[in-house]
Amino acid sequence: MTALPALRFPAQTRRSRVSSSRLIEWQKQPGLWLGTLNGQIAGTVTRVGVTYRAVDWAGQRVGSYLTLHAAQGAFESIRIADLTGTVYGRSLRSEVIRSSAVGLAIAFTAATAGTVLVNAPF
Repeated sequence: MTALPALRFPAQTRRSRVSSSRLIEWQKQPGLWLGTLNGQIAGTVTRVGVTYRAVDWAGQRVGSYLTLHAAQGAFESIRIADLTGTVYGRSLRSEVIRSSAVGLAIAFTAATAGTVLVNAPF
């Protein structure tokens, strides 16, 4: 009985060009995998030596992983929600503080103008 020869395929034909996790769609680009979430960039995965480096949409390094699947898994919904909540939470807090300061300045100016107008001799 003869054994069939093992088929060897180049790495490009074995991997799909587009893969997706639950929320993120991954596309192979020259030198990296690009992950998108609802049309927006979620992050990238690049091969560095024997590891895969994951970088999020804000340019922050997520980590280095031994497999492409593990690196892409770092971008799953919990991680994305955590990162976007942190970034937008800071922006929202800053915006609320600025809006409050502007509102207080307007109220103070209006009160001062009202006092001046009431006490003005006409």
